[in-house]
Amino acid sequence: MVRSRRGLTILELSIVVLLVSMVLFTLVSITSRFSRFKSTEDEGTILRDSLVFARSTAITSNEPIFFEFNLDEETYRAYRKESKDGEIAEKDVIKQRNLSAGNSLIGMQVGSSNRETRGKIVIRLFPEGSSDELAVFMGSDPEIKATVLFSRYGKGEVGVGEKTSALEDPSFRENLEEW
Repeated sequence: MVRSRRGLTILELSIVVLLVSMVLFTLVSITSRFSRFKSTEDEGTILRDSLVFARSTAITSNEPIFFEFNLDEETYRAYRKESKDGEIAEKDVIKQRNLSAGNSLIGMQVGSSNRETRGKIVIRLFPEGSSDELAVFMGSDPEIKATVLFSRYGKGEVGVGEKTSALEDPSFRENLEEW
């Protein structure tokens, strides 16, 4: 007579738990790599919030903050200048930020000037406001997927696609000032 057994032995149960754990570990490690990928709109929101933060820092410190865009390296940062022992030093307000994979700083337009697509551009944020409106074009070169618009008084918005006419439109400034 053959006995049929019901259930799993401890050894079999341990092997199943080990295999399930290995599969879960592999899945978690693979999906954690995808956190480096953010949508262009998410990157635009982070940039807009960084600009607003830098402007708020200029107001609270009553000092100009310098917001630097490096279009060649696709990075940005904010800093203030301090005098130490007769030398001017840069102190980070926002550490250099690289855009996530698949996103680029395609270009910028400051006020009614021409669009810049290369080099470093520094925007000065003063406690009383910046000198011009700003449009930052983001996406995967050459396609512009989002535009970050920033007013001279520290308000910003992220628009889908390319938005340039807002810089010349007086209602842009008025609408942002109402926020």
